Amino acid sequence: MALGRDCALWDESVDYANLDDFPDRQIPENRFVLTTWHENEPREEVLWFAQHAANHPSAVLKKLALFDICQRDRSSALLTEFSIAHDLADQDPL
Repeated sequence: MALGRDCALWDESVDYANLDDFPDRQIPENRFVLTTWHENEPREEVLWFAQHAANHPSAVLKKLALFDICQRDRSSALLTEFSIAHDLADQDPL
């Protein structure tokens, strides 16, 4: 899941890299990299989705990696947002 400015370009780059691994352009299901982009969605919603709703058609997702491509270190803030998104899932929305 890519988010932020020009995130569709990151999404496409991963798609093309995945295709490049297979000269016949036929990606086996267990090697398929599913990508999405979320340019106009709040980061909190994307983090929640990554933790609680993202899935792969044939693989169990056991780990999540966060990559922040920025000129300054925002790791502490992002990890806090990630924790908040996790906690929100435990709350009853009604």
